[in-house]
Amino acid sequence: AAAIGRVRRFIIGMPEYVLMDAMAGKTLESMVAAEHEAERGDVVLDEPTATALADHLEIAEWRTNEEGQRFAVVTALNLEIEDNPWPPLTDDELSEDQRQAWLLPPVYERLQSGRGEFLAELRPAAALFMRFTGIDYDNDPNASEKLDIFMRRVQQIIGHQDGSLLQITIGDKGSYMYAAFGAPVAHEDDVDRALMAALALRTLPDQFDFIEPMQMGVTYGRMRVGAYGGTQRRTYGVLGDAVNLSARLMTASTLGEVFVSEDAKRRASKSFVWEDLQPIKVKGKTEPVSLSRLVRARQRRTGETLDTQFMAPLVGRMDIMAQLGQLLAKVTSGEGQIVRIIGEAGMGKSHLVAQFSQRVIEQGLTVSFGACLSITRNTSYAPWRQIFFKLLDLEDETESLIIARLEEKIETQNPEWALRLPLLGDLLALPIPDNPTTAAMDSEVRQKSLFSLLGEMISAWATEPLIVVIEDIHWMDEVSKSLTETIAQQAINAAPVMLLLVQRPEVVGDEAVLAELRKHAFHTDLLLKEMSESDIAALIRARLGGRLSKLLVEIVQGMTRGNPFFANELIVAMRREDKILQNENHVWEISEDLLNVLRRADFVAQREGAWHLRENVDFSAVKLGVPDSIHGLILSRLDRLPEPHKLTLKVSSVIGHYIDLALVSLAHPEDKAITEIESEVRFMEAEEVVNEEFPERLIYVFRHHTLQEVTYDTLLFTQRQHLHRSISEALLQQQPDAATQIAHHSFLGELWSLALEYNGLAGEQAKQLHANQQSIDFFQKALESAQHLPEADTAVQRKHIHLSLGELLVSTGQYDQANEHLKTALALSREQNDPQYEARCCRWFGRSHEVRGEYAVALTWLNRGFGIVEGMDSLEEAELSLVAGLINYRQGKFDEALAVCERGLQVNLSLEDAAIRGRLYNVMGAVKLRNDPDHAIDLFRQSLELQERLGNIFGQATSYNLIANWHFARSEWAQADEFYRQALDMFTQTGNIYNQVVIGNNLGGIAQKQGRLEAALAYYQRTLRRLEQIGGSLWIFGVLHMNLGNTYLYLQDLRESVEQLELSLAYFEQAQVRDFLPEVYGVFAETKLRQGDLQMALDYGQRSLETARELSMPREEGHNLRILGEISLANQASDEAKLYFDQSVQVLGETDDVYEQAKTQLALAMFYERHDDR
Repeated sequence: AAAIGRVRRFIIGMPEYVLMDAMAGKTLESMVAAEHEAERGDVVLDEPTATALADHLEIAEWRTNEEGQRFAVVTALNLEIEDNPWPPLTDDELSEDQRQAWLLPPVYERLQSGRGEFLAELRPAAALFMRFTGIDYDNDPNASEKLDIFMRRVQQIIGHQDGSLLQITIGDKGSYMYAAFGAPVAHEDDVDRALMAALALRTLPDQFDFIEPMQMGVTYGRMRVGAYGGTQRRTYGVLGDAVNLSARLMTASTLGEVFVSEDAKRRASKSFVWEDLQPIKVKGKTEPVSLSRLVRARQRRTGETLDTQFMAPLVGRMDIMAQLGQLLAKVTSGEGQIVRIIGEAGMGKSHLVAQFSQRVIEQGLTVSFGACLSITRNTSYAPWRQIFFKLLDLEDETESLIIARLEEKIETQNPEWALRLPLLGDLLALPIPDNPTTAAMDSEVRQKSLFSLLGEMISAWATEPLIVVIEDIHWMDEVSKSLTETIAQQAINAAPVMLLLVQRPEVVGDEAVLAELRKHAFHTDLLLKEMSESDIAALIRARLGGRLSKLLVEIVQGMTRGNPFFANELIVAMRREDKILQNENHVWEISEDLLNVLRRADFVAQREGAWHLRENVDFSAVKLGVPDSIHGLILSRLDRLPEPHKLTLKVSSVIGHYIDLALVSLAHPEDKAITEIESEVRFMEAEEVVNEEFPERLIYVFRHHTLQEVTYDTLLFTQRQHLHRSISEALLQQQPDAATQIAHHSFLGELWSLALEYNGLAGEQAKQLHANQQSIDFFQKALESAQHLPEADTAVQRKHIHLSLGELLVSTGQYDQANEHLKTALALSREQNDPQYEARCCRWFGRSHEVRGEYAVALTWLNRGFGIVEGMDSLEEAELSLVAGLINYRQGKFDEALAVCERGLQVNLSLEDAAIRGRLYNVMGAVKLRNDPDHAIDLFRQSLELQERLGNIFGQATSYNLIANWHFARSEWAQADEFYRQALDMFTQTGNIYNQVVIGNNLGGIAQKQGRLEAALAYYQRTLRRLEQIGGSLWIFGVLHMNLGNTYLYLQDLRESVEQLELSLAYFEQAQVRDFLPEVYGVFAETKLRQGDLQMALDYGQRSLETARELSMPREEGHNLRILGEISLANQASDEAKLYFDQSVQVLGETDDVYEQAKTQLALAMFYERHDDR
């Protein structure tokens, strides 16, 4: 159609959205009216135009519309017209701003980035048509301004929803505009955006009094998007059946209303209120179209959150729930329990725990959750951090507020915990400043003190039954494993606490997870097996509602193997793809198409008029059109996501189970804004791929760990590498202190310099937390990273890494590997002329041999270290002295031990390290205690003074314990008891269980010496149990069993005495210690004497005496001389007995051991009485 006349032409819109060219006027109205009279193939002119060209036209007919206007149908134009096109524009005739203003921003950006070839695509989108009236374009001089201001507001509304205004058509009797949502930029909620825009547009007549109530239509469907037109004029457009339907619904709608297609309504969220309308006939559709009227937006509900991820009731597992109930009953009666729920991925472990926890909460009990993740295997305390945040009732606020709240709670609940408050910073990842006591702790003492505190807290809180849940312990970090074992040993059996652990089955060949816990009598394994077919049927009924065909149940059971998670996922997939339908009898059954596939494969057979699956069907043999394996099931679900969402999900899978949207935004290859990512994630939440975890922090989680694993597995190596790099760089920007995460991603991203730096840093942090295996892993990755860099650039770092690995591997008993690293570190130290590191390598070589009892080799290495730092002011020499002193002490080489400690002191005089000096004084005092007690007590007191000056509670406790030993050796039981208890209080304050065990042994010794044998036995047995809980040095076990043997000897239980002494001797031999041998041999001799085995008694007695004299231990020498005298008496050798007794009196007289002196005097008196020789 064509018309000739005057028109008005406008430029409307905002450049930041897009400028648009619009024409208006009666001439345009005439052209539109002519177009309405045209049929296929017609050229129609309005009457004024046909009259003006009458001499040159061939008119086939005239047509008249309902308003009486006449239009000519033209078949030819008899007039030659010369071509006179507009000259083409050169590239420099339009500025960049001018070009950009006429293009949609996303289109411009894609063209600028060279991605114009991706403009054309098929994609789903929402279309919005709106008709508006009220502007008189011919007679209103302000028509242009009115149209412009109105369309600018329209652009703002549409732009606010990230839609695109694509077209505007102007007419006096009605104008319309067309917008798309989802093209060129897609969102998962494009329909919602279109609907929200429509509701906002509907209010414009209230803002612009010249605009009449509008009509709108909204549809959704697959559309062809991209560039349209030729070289003279090109535009970005969106075409498709849904677009046409949107225009038809606009025309059909009443004033002020929005009509919406069925597909669009189905795609919309639950945020809207609808009125269903009767289907209508529209042009281009043979069948009536279903539609609804958009009434308004539904008001959001605030605070509508779920306590668990599982709203549906638990199906099956009644046997496990019953067992959990029985175990809970034991807990409520005061018997703590460790319960381990074991099941494959998707077997419903989390659902079971959620339902059980809900029942427990309903009973008024406390439940605290912690989860282990594959990505947090190297994040210390990951699950326990979550647990104690809950138990301490801490909110996710700023660090300063959390610390303040924590200090308040500690002060309120137990002020005695305040001294160890800084240790909670290690657990909770809070920057709590150390006090002098915690600052002086080395990593091992620090960890043990923290563990003790946490155990005390749980015991204190367990006045009422407490359930602690840890999920996926197969991914537990090393430190959390140690803490879990400690909590189990210290707090579970003695308090109403249930430790509920959830894990997958151990893989053959892998180390069992927390295997030590299974040794406890209060440990129970609960295995989640595959669900039965009846339970799977119940699961499907709960999901679908209604009865089920037998074949459907058999297919789901066969394909999922009784895995409830995957059974549920399969049902969702089959229903979405119309593979299952509800028949007229309301029975859910598989579709005819799927049944035909199974029939062609001979997988089904009819029995009693119904289809059944044959036995042992191999679903992988055919393509059923539904997922046929767990992996395929997950991938098929992820492939249904829109393309942008898939990429976002892949980025998220590289980050890990937790999806930090801010981090996703920074690392996303398409530079997506966080709002767009949040929108995509909400869509994926609706699709049950992810769940919202921390709304205020925009953190989501994969709904199941397998979703994250499978998503990650879909990435190519180069894609993974690129994303790990992006995440590393994003973490550096967002969380530069996240050393373990940056270490992980930079290593997998092969950013070798960054990986070297941060794996080294993470290794040091783990080492400080005494997480040795984790630290080893980081340092090994740091070393591998260094191997990809020039050797010359990494020599210093490699030296430190090799030495650190050597130290850690020695500490974990991996001596051969340790020595290889120490050799390399030693060589690098020599190359770099670094004597301090070289000496440190020698020290750790010595330590490697010392712990294996290879004292001679150990001292050779230590002496080599001494030679390297000789003449230097080096603390390393003092450290070497400490190790050498202890070795010599254990070997009974007391003079050598003193000499090497004196050497350390000389070094320390110039460097003034009070901590090392105090430790050296203690070693020297322990050596002197055997024959120079006055010097020993001076050394202990000097050490105590240094520790008090440093404010080191732990050091003070050690000195008090040694001072108590001095009093014990002098038989001053009351003073010894006083100092032991002072030390015990301080060790308890610092949470040092190991030294609490030592003190318990010593208090047992006092009770034994005082003849309170039952009390002594209780001390030793209780101490031994605690030592078994925490683990301890072999020689400590030996001492405890020796003391138990001695106590049983006095109790006349000679069989038990021998058994304990044999255990003691085995521990001493294994530990390669000699300083306790005179005592254990002496007790053996006395026990054998009481048993009447005089020859064995004599052998042990002689062995004891020889060892005591070799080690210059006069107390033990005098004691064993007395025992040999009693053995001689039993052998009727009176003269020999008298000689032994006299020698015992003489030797003991040179010591301060009044108790042993008295025992010998008593034995001698009884000898004189017996032989009537006064």
